[in-house]
Formats: sequence, structure tokens, C-alpha cells
Amino acid sequence: MHTPLQEKDLSTDVVAAPLDRGSRALAGLTILMLVIALICAAKWGLASAGHTFAMWHFTSWQKSNQTPDVRMWKWVHEAMYWSIKLDPDHAEYLNDMGRLYEFTAIKMAEHDSQVKPLLEISLTFFRDAVRRRPSWARAWANLTLTKHRLGNIDEEFMVALDRSIQLGPAVPAVQQIVAEAGIANWRALSVSMRKKVLLNIHGGLGSLRKRQIVSIMDYYNMRAYFCKILPSSDQKKVCKKQAFLLVKMICRSNDDRQSHQQDEHDRIGRDLQIGVDTRMNQDRYNAHETGESHALHQG
Repeated sequence: MHTPLQEKDLSTDVVAAPLDRGSRALAGLTILMLVIALICAAKWGLASAGHTFAMWHFTSWQKSNQTPDVRMWKWVHEAMYWSIKLDPDHAEYLNDMGRLYEFTAIKMAEHDSQVKPLLEISLTFFRDAVRRRPSWARAWANLTLTKHRLGNIDEEFMVALDRSIQLGPAVPAVQQIVAEAGIANWRALSVSMRKKVLLNIHGGLGSLRKRQIVSIMDYYNMRAYFCKILPSSDQKKVCKKQAFLLVKMICRSNDDRQSHQQDEHDRIGRDLQIGVDTRMNQDRYNAHETGESHALHQG
């Protein structure tokens, strides 16, 4: 027979056994989660390293305005590809892959027939980037610019332009892209969208991208037009320079005219001096001949 004490000890062992099995299961689950976390961290780390390597080279190409050789381009493309493969939901990796294809279309395409397919590939990456990160103004701006370069001024272009303006009103790079896409396609914009683009231009003229935005106006022959519709504060920044350039051209024209007149005057003076010297030499020659003839006659 079991004593009460023995029965109590026996019941304690029975209860402790399931607790041990649960603890082991919990420990195993914890270890599994740690392994998965380590694998994910390793993947993200490798993806980040590959992206850093690719962007270091890509940025250097852009700053130096140099075209890379095909071998280096493949290395950069491969690094970006594996970064996306290891971390497919990273919007920045997708956006930068789109930028790489856009750069390739503009700087490295050997034939015009290659530009459109490369830009279309770029467009797919920008679309994926805004899906992953809908609040990122730069990705929307890149999508807008690529649609403009493809000539696809459709509803998607208008939505991307609007999102760029809403999300990046104080981002200089976005301001410049919105200005270019808006000015280039001004006639296709609605009145409300034109007002938004004008507001964006107003902000851009007060930022570090003022010179680039004014250059865009000049490129599309729109500066005189915007001088009429921009606020007076912006007109001083844009139109004053235009008037200064006009005065400078007039002054340069006057200087050239005066320089030409001075050159003509000098040329005439030289010609007159040559004529005087020629006549003096001729007079000396004639006098010499006359003297010799008179001497011979006397002799």
C-alpha cells in the first residue's frame, strides 16, 4: 500500500512530466524562430551590402557624367538583382533598379530603338516601388518622369504627377521633376493641375533647384509665358534675369558693332597710311629721277 506521502509524490511526478515536454517544445520553437531570424537578417544584410556596392558605382557614374563599360554595368546590375531577390519588398531597391535602367536608356543605348524597351522596364520597377511604399514622393516622381519620356500622358501620368506634388512639396529633386513634366506637358494639364504645378514651381524657385527649373523653362521656350502668370515675387527671380540677359545681349551687340567700327576705322587708317607712304616714295623716286635727268642734261 502507498502511504499518503507517496501518493502525493507520485501525483507530483505525473504533473511535472507534461510540463517538461511543453518546455522542450517551447524551447525548440524559440530556437527555430531564432534560426529563421538569423537567416532573414543574413539575407537582409547581404541585400544591403549588394545594394551599397551597386549604388556606390552608380552614383559615381552620375556625378562624373561618364558611361561605364559593359562589364562594370553587369556587376552593378547583378548586385541590384540579388538585392531585390533577397529582399523583394524593399521599395528603395526597386526604385534604384528603375533608375539604373533609365540611366542605361539615356546614356548607354546604342540605337534609338533600344530606348523605349529600357524605359518600359524602368517603368515596371517604379510601379513596384510605389506599390511597396505608396507614400514615397521620389518613387512617384520617377514614375512621372519616365511616363513623360515615353510620351504616355495618360491617367497614370496624371495620378503620378499629382502624388508627387502632394507628397514632395519641399523635396528639391521632386520639385525639379514635377516642373519638367508639368512644363513639357502644360497644354495637356487641366486647370486645377496647372495650379498645382505653378505652386510646385513657386516652391522650386525658392530652393536649390532654381537654376535647373529656369533652364527647363528655357528648354521648352516657356519662360516668357511663365513671366506673365507667375506671382510677382517669382517674376523677379525669373524675368529679371531674362531682362538682364536681353540687356547683356544688346550691350554685347553694341560692343561688337563698336569693335567692328573701330576695326574698320583702323583698317581705313592703315590703308590711308599705306597710301601716304606710297605717294611719298613715289615723290622721292620722281624727284630722284628728275635730279639725275637734270644733271645729265647739264653735263
